Amino acid sequence: MTAIQTTYARTAPAGFAGPGTDWWYVRAYPGHADLMDDATRVLLPWLRAQAAGAGAPAWYFTRYFDMTGHHLRLRLACAPEVADRLHERVPEILGMLHELRGGPAERLVPGSVPTGLPSVRRVRPCLYAPELAKYGGPRGAALAEELFTAACEWYVDNDLAGLAPLYDRAAVAVAFMGALVPAALGVGQVPAFWAAHRRQWGLQLRMSVPRPDDLRALLSRASAGIRAAGDARARLRRDVGERVDAVAAALDRAGREGNPVERPVLLLHYLHMEMNRWGFVPAEECLLGILVANQFPPK
Repeated sequence: MTAIQTTYARTAPAGFAGPGTDWWYVRAYPGHADLMDDATRVLLPWLRAQAAGAGAPAWYFTRYFDMTGHHLRLRLACAPEVADRLHERVPEILGMLHELRGGPAERLVPGSVPTGLPSVRRVRPCLYAPELAKYGGPRGAALAEELFTAACEWYVDNDLAGLAPLYDRAAVAVAFMGALVPAALGVGQVPAFWAAHRRQWGLQLRMSVPRPDDLRALLSRASAGIRAAGDARARLRRDVGERVDAVAAALDRAGREGNPVERPVLLLHYLHMEMNRWGFVPAEECLLGILVANQFPPK
């Protein structure tokens, strides 16, 4: 076993990725929060191509920031020797990061994205540890990985990062969220879900917009911008209905498999990961949820 194979210890649930499967996982730092969208537009097609070439059963990404900087977490389930080969191609990823050019990006919630973090462009190999408790154990994590893989295919096919967050992408998010919750839980549980959603992410919104008058003004501005954007779904190659059906089907399957996480809680996790990939931080996700719950009923 090589050093890289030792580094990429097997963590994938056998029910999905299969015995003997490693997870190749790197963190790609574009150097600034405003370059994250552009980074997805070059790195995700590359990652999907590697997954197709390796016959990978799963691949996906998430956005993240911590004290090391803003970065994309790229993950691909593969045989150990494929992980070694991909590790040798890390300089390609770094080269793509260094070619990124972009300007300031306006946020749905100003001040919701941390600034002053390290701005070095780099790639860092890491170990993958599935969030077993969050998704309901190994089978639940495998189901989430399957759902995330399909979500990333949808994201790339639609070039979602090419839609302006203000307000075209926000309009797509509102349409998705408004359709998803009643489809997944039934109309009767919708108010309780959005109340739980506000409890989950409301603190982040309040930290960014502490004054009630400012929050009301921000909600009005976002509502007007989303309405002015019109039907942004018409610009998608693949409709949001696909994602609604996929998430609802995953919740149904989780129930059949005896997943211990309650359905509304699992939906809260699934929705958050969708919004994360779309580029909305928790404060912005909360804002969108408030709009959906109060101003944009499902069509």
